[in-house]
Amino acid sequence: MSLKLYNKPECPFCWKVRLVAAFKGLALELQDIDTQHKPDCFLALNPAGTVPVLDDSGEIVCGSEEIVRHLSAVAPIDRNLDLESNAAWEWHDYANSVLGDGTKQWVFQHRDGSPDDLDEALMARCESNWLASLAFVESKIDEGGWLAGPQPSLADCAVFPRLALGLRYGLPRLDTYPSLRAWYESLARSKVGLRASAWVTPK
Repeated sequence: MSLKLYNKPECPFCWKVRLVAAFKGLALELQDIDTQHKPDCFLALNPAGTVPVLDDSGEIVCGSEEIVRHLSAVAPIDRNLDLESNAAWEWHDYANSVLGDGTKQWVFQHRDGSPDDLDEALMARCESNWLASLAFVESKIDEGGWLAGPQPSLADCAVFPRLALGLRYGLPRLDTYPSLRAWYESLARSKVGLRASAWVTPK
């Protein structure tokens, strides 16, 4: 099996795919894409120009959800990673919508804009949503240390990148959320987390 992922390191959807593959022990060849200057060879695979895109020995799969389902099908026997349960997919949707909405505008403005041009009202809303999300996740972490049950799942793979991006770009840290901080640091420092991460947000 040859798996090539067309990837943008900070893209949370790409990061989710990298985590799923790492948990499943699948080797990925990464081809980073500059989404501002997309090469023709990439656009030939995915005319929409979005990442991630997976090339599985010539079979092209576009979009993170489709790639996760594809990886589940090609390597289905894995008792240590839940990619199927309703709880895992509910967390996945939460990461994309609620948590994603609380981070993406903050990240975009702090990464791509000037500090003098920040929309302060928008930043206040982002921070408020972020703090509410941290409190929610803190209240839901399973006793076993994972988000959706006694084992890692798609939930952990989807939520972790959103938190990592928010922390990297200056949203409030996890010090007052002990269960969440323990979960985050454990995954960040694990072999899976290090393998999947282009970088790991420091404490």
